[in-house]
Amino acid sequence: MAIKNPLNNFQWLIDLNGIPAERCQVVTAPKVEFAEHIQGSQGTETDTKTAGKKKVGDLVIEVVIPDTGDQGLWDLFEKAQTLQKDQYAGDGMLYEIGPNEQPSQSFIIEDAWIKSIESGNYETKQDNSDNQTRTITLSVKDYRRANA
Repeated sequence: MAIKNPLNNFQWLIDLNGIPAERCQVVTAPKVEFAEHIQGSQGTETDTKTAGKKKVGDLVIEVVIPDTGDQGLWDLFEKAQTLQKDQYAGDGMLYEIGPNEQPSQSFIIEDAWIKSIESGNYETKQDNSDNQTRTITLSVKDYRRANA
């Protein structure tokens, strides 16, 4: 689907404890869906489908690593071993910014914690090869639209 006016394209801002927003390059919001329950019917009648438990996927963020390193991300990741969620999990927000530079929609990120860190390729043939990136995958308890 094409953008009607590329100059009015939406932007975003993430505010999540321990993740430096100014270094975030790409954010993939969690997939949110309801499990489907199917109640069978006898004969040739169509089965009845009803909503079940809400399922929330992972939040994925690609960040640029500064020249000074990213010890803070690794420290937050390692805290998961303490099994004390108040030390390694946190809440936050994802904002969609409209063409007037004001948030148009906001989404609540609840109880997020870093479950994996993946380094980008180590290569020197790209134009931006001086920018090392990491992909941070966060487990999220809930992701929902904030009430306006």
